[in-house]
Amino acid sequence: MSKNIPNPHDLCFKSFFSREEFVRDFIQHYVPDEIKKHLDLTIIEIDIEGYLSEEFEEFYSDVVAKLYFINRIH
Repeated sequence: MSKNIPNPHDLCFKSFFSREEFVRDFIQHYVPDEIKKHLDLTIIEIDIEGYLSEEFEEFYSDVVAKLYFINRIH
């Protein structure tokens, strides 16, 4: 493993989960049907942005996928 790539496992994870189609496929295969039946998988919003702490130190969150329920109230 190269020492030039910090946290290669994290980089790989974020690379895969930053793609909407990958997140959709992951949900289709690993989330139970009882939960999936309530989700609208046509819209998936991916957030991989960093944040600043109160002390102005930059840090990054995990990948966040925003999903919507079927028949949601607008």
